[in-house]
Amino acid sequence: MKPIITFLFCIAVLISTALGQSDKYEKSATLHKSKVIGDVKYLQGNQLSLPFANNGVIADAGDDLEGPLHGRYGEYPAGSDIHFLFSSGFLVSGVIDGELWASGVASASRVQDYIEGPVGGDRNDPFAKIYQVKSEDGPGSEAYLDWADAVKQGADFVDLDGDRIYNPDIDKPDLLGDQMLWFAINDGVEVGIRAWPGARIVGMEIHVTAWAYAAGSSLGSTAFIRFRLINKGTRPLEDIYFTSWHDPDLGSYTDDLVGCDTLLNAGYTYNEGPDERYGQNPPCFLVDILQGPVVASPGDTARRVLGPNLGVEVIPNHKVLGMSSFTTLSHYYYGPDTADEIRCLMQGLGQQCDIVNPLYWGIGGTAQDNPLFRFSGDPVSGTGWRQTGGDDQRMHVNTGPFRMDVGDVQDIVTAFVVGRGNDELESINVAKELDRKVQGFFDSNFNRFEPPSAKFISRSGKDESGNHFIDLLLPVESHLTLRRQNSGFDYRFEGFVVKQFHSNVPADSVNEVENSKIIARFDLDNEIGNFYVDRKQGRVLIYPAVNNMDSTALANPEGASLHLRVTHDAFTGLPVQLGNPYTFGVTAFYIDHNGISQNENTPAVRNDWFTAYPGDILTSKFIPEVSFIEVVPGAGENAHFVFDREAEHSAGHSDGLVLWDVVFPEQVTGHDYEVTFDQDKQSRFFWHVTDLSTQAVVLDHQYSQSGGYNFPIVNGIMVRVFSPPADSVAATPNSIEDVFIIRTGGLTSEQTLTLQAENFEAANVFPNPYFAHNSLESSRFGEEQFVTFTHLPNHVRIRIYRLSGIRIRTLEKNNDSPFLRWDLLTKNNKFVASGIYLAHIEAPELGLQKTLKVAVVQRRM
Repeated sequence: MKPIITFLFCIAVLISTALGQSDKYEKSATLHKSKVIGDVKYLQGNQLSLPFANNGVIADAGDDLEGPLHGRYGEYPAGSDIHFLFSSGFLVSGVIDGELWASGVASASRVQDYIEGPVGGDRNDPFAKIYQVKSEDGPGSEAYLDWADAVKQGADFVDLDGDRIYNPDIDKPDLLGDQMLWFAINDGVEVGIRAWPGARIVGMEIHVTAWAYAAGSSLGSTAFIRFRLINKGTRPLEDIYFTSWHDPDLGSYTDDLVGCDTLLNAGYTYNEGPDERYGQNPPCFLVDILQGPVVASPGDTARRVLGPNLGVEVIPNHKVLGMSSFTTLSHYYYGPDTADEIRCLMQGLGQQCDIVNPLYWGIGGTAQDNPLFRFSGDPVSGTGWRQTGGDDQRMHVNTGPFRMDVGDVQDIVTAFVVGRGNDELESINVAKELDRKVQGFFDSNFNRFEPPSAKFISRSGKDESGNHFIDLLLPVESHLTLRRQNSGFDYRFEGFVVKQFHSNVPADSVNEVENSKIIARFDLDNEIGNFYVDRKQGRVLIYPAVNNMDSTALANPEGASLHLRVTHDAFTGLPVQLGNPYTFGVTAFYIDHNGISQNENTPAVRNDWFTAYPGDILTSKFIPEVSFIEVVPGAGENAHFVFDREAEHSAGHSDGLVLWDVVFPEQVTGHDYEVTFDQDKQSRFFWHVTDLSTQAVVLDHQYSQSGGYNFPIVNGIMVRVFSPPADSVAATPNSIEDVFIIRTGGLTSEQTLTLQAENFEAANVFPNPYFAHNSLESSRFGEEQFVTFTHLPNHVRIRIYRLSGIRIRTLEKNNDSPFLRWDLLTKNNKFVASGIYLAHIEAPELGLQKTLKVAVVQRRM
C-alpha cells in the first residue's frame, strides 16, 4: 500500500474520533468518488431500486441533487430512502501477448475504465444510452421503436416474422422480466487517466442487461444482471478472470461483515448486529453467479441460458464455471493500486499474490479451509471460518479462468438477492433460501410461475322472501389441476380469498379509506391447515384453515365451480339493494411445499404449517378486467334464472335429492336430462347426466354428493346432487337404481318477452322523491345527479313532462338491462327545478305503457 493511502486512512481515523461517525456519502464525494454524468435509469418495480449509469456504474449512479439518500444508491425496500448498496460494478483481467491487462468499473475504488457505447463508437453519441423496456410495452410503442437503435449496437430481439430484421411493429425486444435495461460499454478510457499504471485497451465490449420481476415471491427482492463480454480487439485474450465487484452498505456502512457460500456460488454481506437505519433486523445482501463463463471440458455438457424467448444453448464437451474464489477488502483499502494487485485478488489470493491463512484471518478458520474462499463458515450457527469486526466492506465474487478468441462471446449472469429475517443472522438464512429458488428459476430458463388470475361468473335474484342477493360462481378447474415444480420450488394451489371492494382498485385502502373487506375464504380440505409466517413477533397466522373445498368432491375437477351467495353489503351491513352496483375480487393462493414445515407450536393433529420465507406464498394478481366484477342486483331479471328447482325422482327409493339452477339462460336448450348413478373400476360411486333429447352424456364421473356448489355448469345449468351418508341408518343413500329427471322446457330465450311483460308491472323509479341526493351518486356537490327507472323491458321509451304538459326530455333504451337513468337534465342540458314530473313509459314491443310521478327536491343552486 502506498504511503499516501496510509496517510489518508490515518486522517480519516482522526476525523472519525473527533467528530463521531463520519458520513461516508459526504466523504466519498471529496475523497474517492467522481461525479457520474451521462444517462441514468432506474431498475424498479419490485422491492429493489437500482440506478444504472450508461458507463457501467451500478447504484452509485443517480443524480445527487437531492442529497445522498434520495434514490442515488441501491434501496431496499424501494422508496424507503434506506440503502443496501453503495456501488457495484465489475473487474476483468487477463493476458494478451504474454502481458497482463486489467480493467473495470468500481466507482468506490476510483476505477472507471469503460466508456459509453460499443467499441469504435463515439461516447457522446446520443444512441450510446440506456434502453428500457417494460412488460406493458407493445408493438409500435416508443420502447419498441427505440429498441431498433439498441439492436444496431447488438441487443437481442425476437424475430417473429423470421426475416432477421427488427421491425418494431411486428418483432419485439428480448424482454426478460417485467422491466429491463440494456446498454453497451467498452474499455476505451485513455490509458493515461486510468486507475492502474500500465493498463492497456484490449477492445473489450460489454453488453449489460439488467432486469427484475414485479412479484411478491423470491423474485420480488431480486435483480438480475447479465454481462455479455465480446472480444472486439485484434488479439486473443487468455487466462481471463471476471469479478462481480460490490461496495455494499446495509444501512450504516461501518458495521458490515461478509461471507461466502461455495455451494450457492455466492458471496454475501450481513450486519454485525442491529443497524441504526434498518433497526433490529437488517437485511442480508447476496450476490450469486448464476452462470459463469463456458470453458472446454471433454465429456461434459454446458447449458447457456438465454431466456424464455431465445431458449437454451446446449454445448457438448464444455462446462459452465461457477464462483472460483471470493475475496474482500475493508474500507481503508481504496486500491488495489496496480493491475498486478487486482489480478491477485481476482484469483482468490492476497494483494501481493500471497495465500491467505485462514488461521490468522477472522475466527474459526482451520488448515482444511480453502483459502481462496474467504469466510466460508456459517455465521448463523457460529461455526467455520467467519469474519469479525464490522466495517465498510468490498466484495469480490470471482470466476475464471477462461479464454476469448477474437469475436468470442461469454455471458456471465449474476443475481442480487436481498433477504430479511427476524434479525441479522436469520436474514442470512432468508437470503440463501431465496437464492436457492432464484437458481432453480434460472436453471428452468426463467420458467416463471405466476398463479393464474381467478375470475367470477355472477348472477342476481330474489329469494322467496323477496330479498335481493348476488350469486358469485368461481370456476376452479384451472387451479386444481395446476402444479408448478422445478429444482427450486413446488407450488401447489391451496385456496381463494374473496373480497368486496369500494372500487376497481386492488388496494386494501385508498387515500387512507378502507377499500376492501374479506367476505369469504375457500380452502382445500387437505394436509395444510392453518398457515403461518415466522416473524419477529412469532408465528403469525396469515391463512386460517376453513377446509370447505371437499377434496373428494373435487376428485374430478373438470368444470368445477364454487358458489358464494352475498346477501349484505360488507361495508354497510345493509341488505344488497336493487340497482346498486357491488364490486368483488378474488385471488388464488399457492404454497411452495418445498419451503414449509409443520408448526411445532400447535397440536400436530391440526396439521398447522409455517414458513420462514414469505416467498413461499404466492397469490395471483388482481387484473381489473378479469379478476374484478361489478354486479347490479336486478340487472338480469329479464332472463329466466331458476334457483333451487328440484328434479323429479323417477326411479329408486333413496332419500337423496337433486337440485338444479339456471346459471346462463342463453345456453339453456329446453331439453330433459337424466341423472343416473354407477361405480368406477375402483368401486367409487359416481353420477352422470345424459341429455335425453340427444342421448349424449353431457356430464360424467362426478363424485360429489354433498349438495354444495362444487359442481360444473353444463348447457347453462348447474346440477347439485345430495345423498345421505352411505353408513346412515336414518336415511337411504342414492344407489344405482335411482334416477332423477330435470326438465328445462319453457326456459329458453324465446320466453323472455313474457317475462319482460310480467316484470313491467313492477316498473318504478328510485329514489322517489329525489331529495337533493341519490346514495348511488359519486358526489354530493352537483357534478352527478340521477334517478333510476327499474323493471324495464329491453326496448323502452320514457317521455318526461312537467305537470303543465310540456315535454322536457325523452329517454330511450335498447338493451337487456332493466335499468335506465335520468340525469335530471332537460333536453337543453339544464338541471330541472324542484317539483313534480310525469314519466310516461312506453314498451312498444310489448304493447304496454305506464305513467309514474317523480318528485324532485333540488339543492340550493
